Amino acid sequence: GVTSIKDSSSNNHNFYMATTGSDHFYSDLHLSQYGTNVVIYPAYNFYTYVDGNLTISCTTNGVQFGAVAGTLMFVGSANSTINFTSGTPIIKRLTIGKTAGNLLLSSKVNISTSLVLSQGNIISTATYYLCMLDNATVSSASDNSFVDGPVKKIGNDAFVFPLGNDSIEKYLPLHISAPSSTTEEFVARYYYHGTPDSTSLD
Repeated sequence: GVTSIKDSSSNNHNFYMATTGSDHFYSDLHLSQYGTNVVIYPAYNFYTYVDGNLTISCTTNGVQFGAVAGTLMFVGSANSTINFTSGTPIIKRLTIGKTAGNLLLSSKVNISTSLVLSQGNIISTATYYLCMLDNATVSSASDNSFVDGPVKKIGNDAFVFPLGNDSIEKYLPLHISAPSSTTEEFVARYYYHGTPDSTSLD
């Protein structure tokens, strides 16, 4: 069933997850943080695997994934959603490794270190898009795993936008050279309009 973790304490302390081994949540995971000077650290040093939907309610930076060396990884054989009902969690490392289904964004998601696209797509929208922060990297994108929807890149790094289209199951990357400033922002998206009509006008 659904796993709900809530920390609303008024004391100054932190809650750590996946410190000495990985955590695996086979259904939905709900994280709530409202305490004063309290931070929840999922995927602290190892993987936090999520098969279902991830819902987070927190203050700014109140939930931080992958603070040391850990990774948030979506797995399983059905669609998952990621939704932040309040706050802006930090996700350092995100991996998509689903045997079937995709990850649907219901909130804007910032990645600060790395995104690994192994299996399954990320579905984003103009409102709920994927944002790769300065120095963040993308690897392993292919026809089996890409982003269908907008991707924003911030920073002065050369970058390959991991774009594609879920309906044709095709990876269609877009390369940019290194911009001059760490505050530069670029947004890219692939639009598929189908096969042009080849009917003769004669």
